[in-house]
Amino acid sequence: MPPLIKMTMDFPSGQQTYMLSEEKAFEILRIVLMNEQCKTAIVQNPNEPLDIPDAEELTDYIKSLPSYTFTVEDVTTHYVANSDEIDKDEMTRWTNAVRSKLSRIRDKIADEESGNWDVKKNGLVRTYTFVKDNTDKNTESEMDKWI
Repeated sequence: MPPLIKMTMDFPSGQQTYMLSEEKAFEILRIVLMNEQCKTAIVQNPNEPLDIPDAEELTDYIKSLPSYTFTVEDVTTHYVANSDEIDKDEMTRWTNAVRSKLSRIRDKIADEESGNWDVKKNGLVRTYTFVKDNTDKNTESEMDKWI
């Protein structure tokens, strides 16, 4: 089965979204452009994998921020250049994919750099800030000093 294309059309009576084969989508697009009675936008195939940056690139980006402070939404909009042009479903897919990767990245940074994440909630938005532990795991314990 050929991949489907999501096509959203604005009609005077309201907006309609269809999942169409590529052939049908272009046929409708050609008819619509000839009639100019509605606006049409073709977005990325929802079954197609997203081009999410790899963990190393996301880690480098987070480490470049002051105190490693970020929100999932900030990271997503950083990598989605034209977030105004992307449809809501596509942005949700991006946000969920980035959120999933960032969870693992936060754990990795906390282990590597001996710290933890302070989470501040503002409604549905969570702001993550890295807090480095003051203790060093390699220092001698108090008991070892006396032996």
